[in-house]
Amino acid sequence: MSFLRVRHLSKRYRLSTTDFLALHPVSFVLPSTGLVAIKGKSGSGKSTLLNLLAGIDRPSTGKIYLQGEDITERKWPLLGHEASMIFQHYNLIEGESVLQNVALPLSMRAEGKKKAKELIEQFGLSSLMDRDVSTLSGGEKQRVAICRALVTDPLILFADEPTGALDEANSEKVMKELKAISSTRLVLLVSHNEELISTYADQVIHIVDGKMKKGPEVAPEPMAKYRTRRTRQGKKWVLPFLLRNLKKNKIKDTMCFLSGTMGFLALLLSFGFFAGNMPAMEKEQGKSLLFLSASISRRSEVEIPGSALTLVKKTRPSYEEAMDALPGLKEDNISSDYSYFLPSTLPFRFEGSEFEPTAMQPIYDITLTEYGSELLIQGEAPRDNDFHHCIVNQEFIDRYGENLLGGMVDIRSRSVVTYRNIQSEVFLDARWEIAGVVKEFGFLNVPRIYYSHSALEEKLGEIFVRGEQAQEISIQSLVREAEDDSPYGNYAQQIFFHDPSEVYRLFHLLDEGDLGDEVEVTSPSYALRQSFSSLSQAFTSSLTLFVGIALMGLCLILGMASYSSLVAGRKDNAILTVLGAKRGSIISIYVSEALALCLGSALAAFALSPLFQIGLNVLLKKEFDIERLINIPYSHYLGVPLFTILSLLLFAFLLGAISSYLPLKAFHHAPIVEELRDE
Repeated sequence: MSFLRVRHLSKRYRLSTTDFLALHPVSFVLPSTGLVAIKGKSGSGKSTLLNLLAGIDRPSTGKIYLQGEDITERKWPLLGHEASMIFQHYNLIEGESVLQNVALPLSMRAEGKKKAKELIEQFGLSSLMDRDVSTLSGGEKQRVAICRALVTDPLILFADEPTGALDEANSEKVMKELKAISSTRLVLLVSHNEELISTYADQVIHIVDGKMKKGPEVAPEPMAKYRTRRTRQGKKWVLPFLLRNLKKNKIKDTMCFLSGTMGFLALLLSFGFFAGNMPAMEKEQGKSLLFLSASISRRSEVEIPGSALTLVKKTRPSYEEAMDALPGLKEDNISSDYSYFLPSTLPFRFEGSEFEPTAMQPIYDITLTEYGSELLIQGEAPRDNDFHHCIVNQEFIDRYGENLLGGMVDIRSRSVVTYRNIQSEVFLDARWEIAGVVKEFGFLNVPRIYYSHSALEEKLGEIFVRGEQAQEISIQSLVREAEDDSPYGNYAQQIFFHDPSEVYRLFHLLDEGDLGDEVEVTSPSYALRQSFSSLSQAFTSSLTLFVGIALMGLCLILGMASYSSLVAGRKDNAILTVLGAKRGSIISIYVSEALALCLGSALAAFALSPLFQIGLNVLLKKEFDIERLINIPYSHYLGVPLFTILSLLLFAFLLGAISSYLPLKAFHHAPIVEELRDE
């Protein structure tokens, strides 16, 4: 049985306008040992034949059999398994030592370097073992290339013009070494040096203009079928090439690293805003004297005769209806609403000067004994709930001046009422001393004056109006006895909570919609909460879009960087392929480079995020008056320890793997013979 059989092997190249037959069909058989030379002039097709036999180029027609097995379409190549190749221009891995180059095929097989050291010593290169191959002479490089080709003990050794770049002395030395090697294996040599071929070749294949003019003359010996081998692949050799790529691409990788850091930093800060904004808002919203106040109304729809439209009518509920609508309320939580007689917005006078209308807000306890004493930043809270003192907020001081504390605020409210068919004007005059200033939650807050609700009620109990037959009634009683749809009661009942937990229970009822359609509760704090929530959702959507664009840009950068690195290293990749590396292993070098950059930038972003979080929170505090709007949950989230860092690293891994692998997988590989050509 022949060792290597070739049948009707040819190669046709498709040019732009025509086809070119570089090698006409050839057939021959070769023995398992000996030095077989392929000779011919430049461009005759001899290198084409060698490349086809070595498997680094695909034939147009024909078959190649190794010990009877058709290896033409085999999934794994001949080179790197049963065969090795020596190139004219050495094709060593520049930047690596002699030992690293020779031992590389062994590393791919997860084997040690012992055999590589023995071959280096055998070929007289021991003193050069740790030298970078780029510093060697041509003869030394060729001997290193021979050592590398022999280190896996191949059955076949291909040599493409191995003496083409050498002087006469080194050419003789290399040919002697190849001749010695051919005693134990088949050596296929391409050369145009007639003298060397005639001296050392056992057989000659002569190619002229793409046709075989002369073939092997000696019939190959029969031998038992050899089981072709597929070597197992090691992985440790990938790491040095990864580090090599990181060093070679340090400028490009630095830009990718910085881009990744900024992208992941934006992702972390956005996540921190998502996780922290509402808890921060809920913590801050209680810092207001409005927090414990609300009002409740009854709603009903009134149909308009002859129209498809309906009107919503608001009326004042009874005490019982209010308590039924809000479970847990007590009678002391509910009071009459006197906004008709002291509106929520009025102009005022201060020290004889007229000022624009400002907000007026009744509170249950102006002494701040029950709630709000921690908000006081200037002055003192009034000792009693009287109608002679008031409290203002910081926004009031900022708007109207800093020297208002202790001054007197004068207001006058005029109302018109009808009692027992008699219309009367009601004037409510108040002169309040500004006793203290409170610092409240500043988001959407306005200048506001706080006064005692119970003092107002007592004051209105002292003001009377007359009806028919000289009947009199106090304003306080008039409001209480008014019809549900009377404007005197402002169509609502006033609610004053005594415990913040009651307010949060109200918020829950409003969130869940458990109050039904017949009741309407107005809570300034809840309205503020909803406004902030809407703003937060809009801001979160904008952040999501921004982060999405940033991460898409990062994907493109990583993909382009990996692709450009693969293109730039195509020759080294081709060398690795002929040494036995699988395509997947080669791609893993570039994917690992992207993963290293992605994971590194994610960790850098995680390390920098506390600093950026502090800085952004300072800026957001000035804008929204909320502490720690951004609060990245470093320790745990949703009950999962280290959720943030683990999720970030997993996301970075997937992002780096996908964004780099897809373009590399889609990369169109030219034939190995083209990638091996000098750039």
